[in-house]
Amino acid sequence: MLPQVVHSTENAGLLPRDWFDIPAGTPVSAAMGDLQCSVKSTLEDMETDAVINLSTSAQIAFVKQEGFQPEYSQPSDLRSSTEFFPYIEGRYIAVAASLTGGNALAAFVRMIQLWCVELGCNVPQSKIWSAALAAGMKEGETPTLDINPTIFGERHCPDQKGTVSNINQGNIGLGQVTRSVCRGIIANLASMMTPEMLKEGGIKRIVGSGACLIRNQVLQREIQELYKIPVTFVEEGNACIGAAIAVADRHFAQKSDSTKRNRTFSCNEQM
Repeated sequence: MLPQVVHSTENAGLLPRDWFDIPAGTPVSAAMGDLQCSVKSTLEDMETDAVINLSTSAQIAFVKQEGFQPEYSQPSDLRSSTEFFPYIEGRYIAVAASLTGGNALAAFVRMIQLWCVELGCNVPQSKIWSAALAAGMKEGETPTLDINPTIFGERHCPDQKGTVSNINQGNIGLGQVTRSVCRGIIANLASMMTPEMLKEGGIKRIVGSGACLIRNQVLQREIQELYKIPVTFVEEGNACIGAAIAVADRHFAQKSDSTKRNRTFSCNEQM
């Protein structure tokens, strides 16, 4: 009575009857993971590209080289900041999933707004966002203020707290603090999956996506400065698109090139 178990990239069966405009007999693919499909929709070259998605939280991932097999960890082992998940074609993806992303910036903006309210003036968050990001972009030099904005902890270290250090009277302006928060978000991600790990994995480019990253040129600049490899950005990376591409790749001899049609823009084009 149970259906036959198949690999996630194989067909689960055929559509038994017409479904709206989809005719009976259309192959139905087995389900695929949301993470895997999101990565698939963003990658243009899975041998040399890594993906950074930054919205409320942040993730960086890349496809491990063919033949890679992760080591099994014991329950007593310390949890690593990088995990490995099955991917299509028998490959694995390395993923560092941070709890620190746009939520840290939102907390920063909310703090400024609450200070304004306590001082007797109500400033909308939209105005704070625009002013803070504009000021952050004007900061040309690497900030001396060190902010680690892990106020929500991390999965591999739930008790981790945020810190601020190296404060002096010359580095507490709005632009300097904004850039330091943005740099701290990317530096935290880079500590979970280091530039050296990407280099060892053969990665030559980062593809960035996510609402927070696309709207924030300060974050875009920090990615390029900390990882020191070319960075491009896509407007969106949808799991549903990745699922469609994966199925199309399997059913058609010529690989779908829809992911390469005007989907990216370089960091320099934005800046």
